[in-house]
Parts: sequence; C-alpha cells; structure tokens
Amino acid sequence: MTSVVPKLVRLECLELYYNHFYTAADIFHYKIKALQMHLPFTKHRDFEDAQLPNYTDDLDESSTLDQLVEILRRNPAIDDIKLGYRELDPLDMVNTTVTTRQGTLSKGDKVSPQLRLELISVWDPLCVPSTSIKMEFTASGMESGIRIGQWEPIDSAMYINFFRSYGWSIKTLDVMNGAIDDSLAQLLDKSTEDKGSKLKMLVLDLKSLSIVGLQALDRVIRRSQGFDDFAVSCMASDIEDEGEKTRWFLEQHSNKLTRLCLQAYDPEDLTAWLEQVLPSRRVLSRLIELQLLLHGSPEFQQLSPFVQWLSGMVSAPPTKASPISRSDSLSGSAPVECSDGSDTADETWTSLQRLYLNEFKPFYLDWNLLLRAVDFSVLEQLDLSGTNLSLDRLNSLAYYIGRVETTIPLKALNLSDTPLSRMDSIDDELSSFERIKRKAPFGEIIGLGHLGIH
Repeated sequence: MTSVVPKLVRLECLELYYNHFYTAADIFHYKIKALQMHLPFTKHRDFEDAQLPNYTDDLDESSTLDQLVEILRRNPAIDDIKLGYRELDPLDMVNTTVTTRQGTLSKGDKVSPQLRLELISVWDPLCVPSTSIKMEFTASGMESGIRIGQWEPIDSAMYINFFRSYGWSIKTLDVMNGAIDDSLAQLLDKSTEDKGSKLKMLVLDLKSLSIVGLQALDRVIRRSQGFDDFAVSCMASDIEDEGEKTRWFLEQHSNKLTRLCLQAYDPEDLTAWLEQVLPSRRVLSRLIELQLLLHGSPEFQQLSPFVQWLSGMVSAPPTKASPISRSDSLSGSAPVECSDGSDTADETWTSLQRLYLNEFKPFYLDWNLLLRAVDFSVLEQLDLSGTNLSLDRLNSLAYYIGRVETTIPLKALNLSDTPLSRMDSIDDELSSFERIKRKAPFGEIIGLGHLGIH
C-alpha cells in the first residue's frame, strides 16, 4: 500500500466499506479535510479522542437517548450527525440534541457554530433516504426540513409532537402519499401563528386534506415571507371527487406554484376542469416544472383539447414568442398564439425548465402543435418515456430544437419505452439526433443506448 500512496496525489475522496463499517474521507494533498463515519455505537468509544466532524449511526429499538448524548458530549466540535431511527421518537432526539448542546455552552465549552442533525427512517450509506428530518442549529436559532417519501408507510402520529413543538422551524416540507393530513396542517398553522413561519418550500399532494386542512395551509403560506418553491400533485380522482376544494386551493396560490404534477388514466377527464381553474399560462407565472403521469392512457385518435391546453402551458412568454409563418412550419402544425405587443410586464411568465410527459400518446398531428410551442431555449429536462413518439415526430422534435438560434441547456432527453427504443436500427435517422446534439452538446439521450445513441 505504501508504494501506491505517492501515485495518489490527486485523490480527493476515499470510501471504505467493511461489514457494518463505512468511512468516507475528503482528502487534499494526503490530508483528511472532512471525515464521515458509520459504525456500530459500541465501537464509537474507540474514537473518543478523535473529535469527529461527522458521525453516522443506526439507532434501533435497543438504543437509548443516552447514546446520542454521548456522541455530542464526547465530540463538542461535531458539526454533522446522521442517525437512523426506528422506535425512538424523532422529537425526543431533537430535544436531546438541543438540551445537550445548550448544556455544553452553559459550561463555557466551545461547540461547532453550526450543527446539522439528520434523522432518517433507516440508515443505509448506499441509498438516498426516502424519509428524513433535518435540523440545523446555529447561533441565531434553528431550522428544520422534513421529507416523507412517496412509498413510505406513514404514521402521522410520529410527527404530531414534532409539528406541535417545532412546526415554526420548518423551512422545507416535502410530503407525498397523503402524508400530511388535516391534523398536521392545523398544528403547523398554530405553531407558525404563534412564532412565525420559516417555510420556503412546500411539496404535497392533496388527497388527505379536506377544506379545513387546505385553509390551514393557506394561512401558513400567507405568513411565510420567504416562500418561493411550491409543488402540488393532483390526481384525476381528487378532482372528480372533491374538485371544489382543489380548485379553491389552486386558485389561491396558482401564482406561487413552481412545480405541478397531474396524474390521470385519461387526460381528457381533466380538460374541462383545467380550462376553468388554470385557463392560461399567465395564472401559473412562476411554473418551471410540469409533470404529466398517464397510467396506461390510450392513444389519442383525434386532435385533443387537452393538447391545446398543454401547448399553452409549455409555451414561451409573450416577450420571447415570435410569429411563425406558414412556410416555416411543418405540415399539420396548428398556429401558436403570439403576442401582438399589447401584453404588459406583469402578464408574462417564466418558461418551463423541466417537462415530463410520461406515457403521453397524443394524435400524431398534436405532436407538432405541442413541440412547436415548447420553449427549448431554457428547457433542461424533457422526459418522453412511454410516449408514442415515432420517427416522423422525432424529425419534428429535431426541427423545432434546431430553430433555436443558440445552443440550448437541455441536459437529458428521455426516450425510454417509445417506438424509437424498440427499433433494431436507426441509421437512417441519425441526422435528427445529430441536429439535437449540435444544439444540446451537453445533453444526454436516455433509452437508446442499444442503438449507440447517448
């Protein structure tokens, strides 16, 4: 090993795995600048004098809060703790951290000026946790972030005490799968009413919320001065069963939405409702991500009003849109409405950066209408997986991308599970991909690796 060391002058990170041990070190010129460790707590005593800057562990039902106290007491300079929990109450773990840190300071001992505590449902160094509570303690106070994964079993009782005690500290709240219900929404409302709100990001679906819970969240959003990232997921069933509550909530905050996900089996079921609640792109002026999840939707057999609505959602604002002459459009294209110069600055909007159209199967003429409307000059992600995009529509895609005057920021084009991905050879259409790659030199084409296209 010593003979290898001189050759590692550029080594920046070293990760070691052995049984239940995991260590990751950031290195600069042979010196460790940051160290992260995951090891059974019984072995943590071996590092008593190490003054660990980072520590990770998995506390199970046999663990006690005293063990967390020891981690903090033995390593006052620690600035990053990641703990898995199973039976322990996250609120107890946060309270223990707060009181231990305050006790160390009261004795005149120094602590790290900033401590990050992350509590995750199950700790695995090789996986991204689906559910977590992140706390950040500084001299000026504390902030927290909560994420509950879409497929995580939900026990809202686990979070009730945390929302009651620290709801005011929540800066990011990412909760799907109906994880936030009326009780949690009302606790968040009460906590932020008493102590103010730090909320900046909210991601949620609406299926577990009645009008009572939505009104509570409405009040939280209105008192959150730094609120700037808002994502909502709507299912067709939510709209059909309780469309009025969803309509009310979206009408209150459509101008704050940055991300919108629509889920349905047939998008035509959504068209009439969408045309009433979100009739134009102007009411979604800050939207940068639109996701359409169609679960087994049939292929459209005729021009669709839904595609006309969707084309308006993906279009460029009036200040960027430019008229397209008949001679400049492909056969079958429908005209896209352009500005006549009368639009004012407050009527414009932000173009989409991410567009996901999973399993979307429009009528072939609708592809031209849709692709012609997309503002490719700012689009970074385009996911067409599961769609019926064929070779002729690929040519349309390459054509409209090619019409952008400069290179585009497209990072990923997903063509998985499309007619293109099921082809054995695509040599005759390489020119279309070459045109796309010329305009998006840093973009990755996903799903066609077997054809030698990346």
